[in-house]
Amino acid sequence: METKDSISRKRKGRIRLFLYWLMFVLISFVQTAIAMSDLKDRPSGDLTFHFYQDVLIGSLSISVFYMLLLLLVLRIRPFVLQLVIHSLVVMGLWFYENLLVFGDREAGWSTYSLGASAYHTWDYSLWSISLALAVFFLVLKVMYNKFERDK
Repeated sequence: METKDSISRKRKGRIRLFLYWLMFVLISFVQTAIAMSDLKDRPSGDLTFHFYQDVLIGSLSISVFYMLLLLLVLRIRPFVLQLVIHSLVVMGLWFYENLLVFGDREAGWSTYSLGASAYHTWDYSLWSISLALAVFFLVLKVMYNKFERDK
């Protein structure tokens, strides 16, 4: 039989995961919208101009992979190593999302190789990923302090 304390810990764990997911989706959406803003007036592969809708769907899709990796990352101790691996995972996912948008709106209409697409995506993404990562670090540290203090 579960005690009230163990039920409370499970509930806090679920809330913590939801907050991580929500933070990732919001920052991912803003980061991709900023990084790929030069491409918003170009049609996508399905001939629509719904840039923000495409970015939101991409953020939600990538968040599935984030949640799976998050379950592994949160088990890492100490916190500094967890933070480094977490940030690498997030940067990789954000870059991949930007690469998908670039491929859909720019490279799909041209003759870019995968290497050239990655190079141009990196060029578009460098500052937005750096800024998003700084915000991510700040929010992650606040959340960590909040959840560790409540233990």
